Amino acid sequence: MSDNNINTNLSSPTASAAPSASNPVTPPEGKHAVCRFTISGITHGCDNADGFSVLLVPSKHGIYDLVDAVYHYSLTKFTGWTIDSRLWKVDYGTKMFYSFVDEDILDLYEPADPIAVNESERGVFGLMEQVPLKEGAKGHFELEHRPLRFSFTVENVKVQEIERDEIHQYPKCVKETTSSSAVPPITANPVADFVSAGEKVQIEALSKNYIAFFSGLNAWKRKEIPGSYVPDWVASKPTIPVWSRVEMNILGLFVNAGWKFGKSWTSGMQYAFPHRTKSATQGKWYSVQKTPWFIEGYGRGMANAAAKIIQAKKLCQELMKDMLEQGAPQPLAKPRSRTLDEIDDDVDIGIPDPRTPSVEFLPKRLRQW
Repeated sequence: MSDNNINTNLSSPTASAAPSASNPVTPPEGKHAVCRFTISGITHGCDNADGFSVLLVPSKHGIYDLVDAVYHYSLTKFTGWTIDSRLWKVDYGTKMFYSFVDEDILDLYEPADPIAVNESERGVFGLMEQVPLKEGAKGHFELEHRPLRFSFTVENVKVQEIERDEIHQYPKCVKETTSSSAVPPITANPVADFVSAGEKVQIEALSKNYIAFFSGLNAWKRKEIPGSYVPDWVASKPTIPVWSRVEMNILGLFVNAGWKFGKSWTSGMQYAFPHRTKSATQGKWYSVQKTPWFIEGYGRGMANAAAKIIQAKKLCQELMKDMLEQGAPQPLAKPRSRTLDEIDDDVDIGIPDPRTPSVEFLPKRLRQW
C-alpha cells in the first residue's frame, strides 16, 4: 500500500481553521506514535464520496480532531458545511460523543453518560479511558437530523514514531492506492468479488442463526393486566426490523443500475442481509418498484450503471463486516416493568413509552431509519 499525500498538513499556517490550533494538550518530550484511521462509507443523502485515511497523534489529538480532519479533506467540499455548521455525534466503543451535550436533559441521551467533544474538549485518545485505541475498532459519525454519515476504523495504532516538534504536521489525510499484489478491486461484474471464502461460510452460518432467532421466543411483548396501568411482559418471537436507510441505499443502487433481483442478491445483498431471507428481500425489491420515488435518488449523479453497482457492493461489504462483527443474535433481556410514578414522570417530560420492539441484535447503523 502506498499513500498519496493530499491536503497533508491540515494544521499548517496556510490551512484554514487548523484542527489543532487551540488544542490545550501539550505532549511530553520524546517519541510519539502516529495512528492511522480508515474513513469509509461517506454518505450524504443519496450521494457518496470516496474514502481515505487520517493520520493523527493520539497523545495530542482526539475525536474532535478526527472529525475536523474529515471535514477539511472531504465533507466541506462534499456538502458545503463545516464542523460547526450542525450538531453531530460519534459512536465509538461503548460511548457516544456529541458536539454539544445539554446538561438539562441528560436522561434523554442514549446511551447514558454522553461525552461532549469540541474545540476545547477534544476527546484526546491518549488521555481518555473512553476512547481507547485498538486495531480493528470501529466508530460511526452522524450529523444530527441530516443524512450525512461516515464510518472509521483504527487500522494501525503505530504507523511510525515522530518527535514532539513534528506533531504540528498532523492530522494528515491521505488517499490510498492499492498495489497490484493487493486484494483485487470491486468490479461491476455479477459476482460477489468483495467476499472471501471464509466470509461466505461465516455469513451462511450467521443467516441460519438469524432464522433460528426469529423462529424462537427470543424477545418480549407487553401483556396488559386488567385493572392495572402497569403491564407485564411475556416471551414472544422477535419482530422483523424495518428497513434501514443503509439497506434501502443498497437496494436502490442495484435497482437504479438496472439489475434484476437474482443477480443483485447473489452478487451482494445476500452477504449484507443475513438477517433477512431471500423471499422477504425479494418482496421488498418489487414493492419499491411500485413506489419508485422512494429510491429514485440513490445513485443520482453517478456516471453510469457500473458506478452504481460498485458503490452498492462497497456498501454491502461494509454492512457484511458490521454484521460479522456483531455476531449471532442473542435472546433479548426482559424489559423492566415501570412503576406508576415512573410512567407519570415519563409523561411529564415527554419520554415515549418503550413499547417499540428492540433491535439490539443488529449493528448500530441498522437500528434506526
